[in-house]
Amino acid sequence: MRTQIVAVSDTHGLSQVLPLLEKAYPHASAYLHMGDLEDDPRLYPKWIFVRGNNDYMFGMEIPDARVVRVNDTRIYMTHSHRFGYSRREERIAAAAKENDCQIALFGHTHVPVARKIDGIWVVNPGSVAFPRDGKSSCYAVIDIEEDGTIELHLLHEEEWPFRLPAQNRRWFW
Repeated sequence: MRTQIVAVSDTHGLSQVLPLLEKAYPHASAYLHMGDLEDDPRLYPKWIFVRGNNDYMFGMEIPDARVVRVNDTRIYMTHSHRFGYSRREERIAAAAKENDCQIALFGHTHVPVARKIDGIWVVNPGSVAFPRDGKSSCYAVIDIEEDGTIELHLLHEEEWPFRLPAQNRRWFW
């Protein structure tokens, strides 16, 4: 049986995308958010969160990093703002490896990434609200086959199985 994981980061208040993702991927085994939700996480009980540098409200104790297990796969989650820019992805991969994880998910940069470092898949789903790479908004879908094979999909907005209503977009810059 295939395991499917939906991963987002840096929604920055564009929280209406979360229920749309749940509806688009109803059989997902996990919904993971890498921080900068800027909303009350209690409103999204299906999602697992880590704290971003802009998640300081709502009195919730959300960890800066955590390890989650989805079936037989261990996943390291962090927003990554505490990692700095120099060799960020390599240091995130090392933290995942120290925690016996096969996948490391991070956010903060708003730039999608999917690459293997020292045997660890390092994935940044980008930002569904404010991409910074000159491309459209993005999130990730991770499919894990029974044999442990991992397939990563970075889905840009033109590939999404849903559309955000225009009036729901928030643009700060």
